[in-house]
Formats: sequence, C-alpha cells, structure tokens
Amino acid sequence: MLGSRQQTWIVVDIGGRWIKCVRYVIQQGSVREAGSQLIDIQTEGLLSSEEIGVAIRRALHSAGEHPLAVVLPQDLAISQVMDLPAPSVIDRSSEFEDEILELTGLSAGRCVYDRNPLEPFGGYASPQWITVAKEENLSRHLSPLLGQGLHVEAATTVGNALVASFRQTHPGVADACLADIGAKQTTVVRLKRGEPVQMTSFSYGGESWTEALCEHCREGFEEVEARLFKEDLFTEPVLGPVLHGVVEAWRARLVGQIDEWREEFGMPEDAGAGSGGIYLFGGYSAVRGLRETLGQAGGLSWHMPQSPVGESAPVWTPTHGAVLMAAGLSGLRASILPQALTKMRQRRLTLARLKAGVLYLYVFVAMVLFGAIYKQQHHLDGLVAANREARSALSEIEAAKDLLTQRDQLARQIEPVVRGQLNSLDSLQTFRKIQHLHQDFDFTLIRFADRRTYFRKMDDWSEPVGAAEVERPNGTVSSDGSSRAFVVELALPGGQAERLQTLSAIVGRLREETYFANVDRLIGGPESNGAANGLSSEGEAYALLLTLAEAPLSASRGAEEGAGR
Repeated sequence: MLGSRQQTWIVVDIGGRWIKCVRYVIQQGSVREAGSQLIDIQTEGLLSSEEIGVAIRRALHSAGEHPLAVVLPQDLAISQVMDLPAPSVIDRSSEFEDEILELTGLSAGRCVYDRNPLEPFGGYASPQWITVAKEENLSRHLSPLLGQGLHVEAATTVGNALVASFRQTHPGVADACLADIGAKQTTVVRLKRGEPVQMTSFSYGGESWTEALCEHCREGFEEVEARLFKEDLFTEPVLGPVLHGVVEAWRARLVGQIDEWREEFGMPEDAGAGSGGIYLFGGYSAVRGLRETLGQAGGLSWHMPQSPVGESAPVWTPTHGAVLMAAGLSGLRASILPQALTKMRQRRLTLARLKAGVLYLYVFVAMVLFGAIYKQQHHLDGLVAANREARSALSEIEAAKDLLTQRDQLARQIEPVVRGQLNSLDSLQTFRKIQHLHQDFDFTLIRFADRRTYFRKMDDWSEPVGAAEVERPNGTVSSDGSSRAFVVELALPGGQAERLQTLSAIVGRLREETYFANVDRLIGGPESNGAANGLSSEGEAYALLLTLAEAPLSASRGAEEGAGR
C-alpha cells in the first residue's frame, strides 16, 4: 500500500472473554479510530471457533473490505532477547532459524518468527528481540477468520502490541513494566530504554476475581461482574476482604515474575519494575478501586494510562499497537503472520502498486494531451469570445438603460394604485377586528373612517379639528400624525360608569392585538356632542384612534386573504 495514500485497517483482538474490533484510518502517518465494537463471548454464547468467526464477520460487515490485523493471545508465541548475529540474507531459514528453535526450546516443525534489533545492553553484544510461534497453532486460531473470507494481513501478540502502542503514547517513559489484565490471562512486559527485554504471560486473569466473589454472594456471575466495574467492592464489608485476597494473590504472582527477571538480569532490588512503575491495561484494569488498592501495598507505583481511543479503561491499547505495526509506523517488528498469508499480502501490495502506477501513468498522459488541446482551444475561444463580448456589451448597456427608464415610469404609475390597495386592505382588516368585538361587548358602530377622511368631514362640528387630542395609555396627551390609522365611533349603552368600564375593556382587547401599534381615545372630538351623533341621553358615543403597526407588503397580502375568507 502506497505510503502517500490513505490506509484503512481493521484490527481484531481475540481475548478470552471479549473480542475487540476497531477500524483505523491512517493518512500521512496519523492514526485515527473510525469505529469500534466489543463482542462479549460469554453473553453472545460463542462456544466454538467457527461461531467466533461468524460473529466477527457479522461485526465487520458494515466496515467494508479492508486488510485485517489480528492480536493473538501471548501464550501462542515466545518473545525474548537473544544475542544472535545478523541472519543470512541468502538463506534466512537455515542456521539462524535452527538456533532460534534451539534457544526457545520449540520442537522441530514449521515456525514463524520475526526479529527486531536492540541496542546493546548488559552482557548482550548484538541483542535481537525474537518472536517465534508454531505455524500450526497460529493457523488454528486464524482459520475461523480465514474461513469467513477475511483478509488477514498482519498478526502479533498482545505483549508486542502493548509495547508498540506504549512507545508512541508514552515516549518519555524509558523503563517500566506493562501488565495487561485479561479475563483468563495476564501479560507482563518489561521495558528498558523504551525497548522490550522481557515478556511473558500467566494464567491468572480478572474472571478469577469475579468467580471468587460469586462464591460469597447469591448474585450471578454477570451481576457480580457488573458491580465490579461500577462499584468499589474493595470497601464492601462482605465482598471487600474476598476481593482484597484474590487481588493480592494476583499482585504477588505479578511481582514474583518481576523479581524473577530482576534476579536473572542481576538488577538492583529497586529496579524490578523500572523507574516508571507498572502500567495497567486490559479490560479488568477498569475495576473500581483497583489502582488505589494495589498502591496501598507499597513498594511499586501503579498507573492507569489513558487509552489511545479515549476510553476510560485502556482495553483498546493492543489494537492501537497492532495497527501501528501493521502499517509500518512502529519501530518494533514482531509479526507472527504465517508464511502463506505473508506471501498473499506481498502479492496484493505488489498488485496494488502496479494498479496505482498504471493509473498514474494514464492520468499523466491524459493531462498532457488535455493540456495541449486546451491551450490551443483556449486561444481560439479567447479571440471569439473577445469579439462577441465587445459586440454584446454595447447592446447590453443600451438595453439596461431602457429597462431602467421603463422601471421608473412603471413605478410612478403603479405607486398610487398600490397605495390605494394597501389602504383598502387595512380598512377591511381593521373593520373585521372591530366586528369581532361584538362577540364579547355590546356596542353600536356609528362611524368608521380613516384618520384623514374623519377629520376632513368634521367641518360641521362646533369644535375645530385641531382641538381634538389623543389620550395615551400612560395618561399623556398628544396628537398622532400617523397616516395608517382609522377612527371608529362606538355607542355604548348603560350608565356612565358602565360605559367607561366597557370602553376600557374594548381598548384593552384591541391593544392586545399586534396588528395595532396604538389604540387611543380621542378627547374633545365629536363623541362629546351627543346631538351631533343622533344619540339620546341614555347613550353616548366614544371615538377611538386605531394606529396600525408597520407591516411589509407580504403581510398586507396575507391580511387581504384572511379578510376574504
């Protein structure tokens, strides 16, 4: 796969209890997680390797066809430091392979191994980090995936994947121990100057903690396990001592392994875990209160690093390291991919390079031809377009001037019509709102007119037009010069107190309408002259000035449609 192109890898970490499936996108050396899924083997009831393969295929169905990297249990391979010369370039599998088999103690047979040179340290003059596994065991674990048509193109162990991820996410930590707490196994790695020097696993995982707790309570395994991750059972009166006991047994097993390494390498007693302490990984590292409980034992420092994909428990760390190794972004080499799958991957990469090369060649030739044709055509089109644009520019200018003249004339012609129509629409809408008041109030509509017409027809009244004033809601008096306003005269029955109360209610109702900007009573106008309005002494007319709120033309059209309905 070309380094400059985007790569997409699917990483599957097959653990004893959970199967972690993560999709990674790699571009320009940057790794980005693009989706993940956790398969619980116990909850799903996956009993056989074939069922596990089907479940993985189902989980990866929506991820598309991408190369697959697999993280296998640590006990499938042996990883250790060996002082070996460089292997023969001509015959890799001759004396070098025989020496590896002899030192690792594996029986004769087809083995898969990889090496990673280390810096000289201690008594090692030419140290090599050797990872070797029997191909028979690898094929047995990979066959369910291959049987589902998945393209397995990279494989490594939990411990080596931990190292690859830790080296990138913690570049400042040189000496430390890494512990991955799985369901059935614990993998331990010791780093010296940022390089792996010791790695092993032992059959003591987090499920043994849950099983021990189940023996002292009536809850089922899944319920106890859920409490283990959600509650701090170390402080629980009944289960706390039990949990303390099994965790202490696990800690003693881990520390014992570190002490064994210390004696083997002749290290000082305080360097067993390295200056960086012990970093906890795996699903069961998320047990509530675990790090604090381990820290109480003293002697060693315990750390819970953040996962590369942002999970609170670093259960995804091995998948991150595996994709770094598969994409060639890690300085650590520890591949245990069987030879047949390695050859298939090389063929696919070669074919991909050939396809990309042919594609680039076609694109280059097409671009050259297109560039030459485009250059000549562009020159000719430029000449034709320049002449056409010069001829059309003058016509467009003249046409634009004519259109502007016509627009101005049309605007002057239709302006009076539009103003008249808008005034008519305002009258209909205002009159309709006055009529709606009849549903709640008893009154007689005597007069309805726009403001200008109303005051123009008051020549017959004894009081001059200018004497009419507007009473505002706050008690102030002013004149209103708004042109979008109407005057209504209402005759109200009853005594004076009753009429004033009714009038106040009508004014309040109208002021609630957002259609009106102001609703004011005219003082000193014609309503004080009952004879002029043809009313008896039992009734009196009141004039209201209704000022309309400003509204766009579209709102006026909507009002017209509402009035029509």
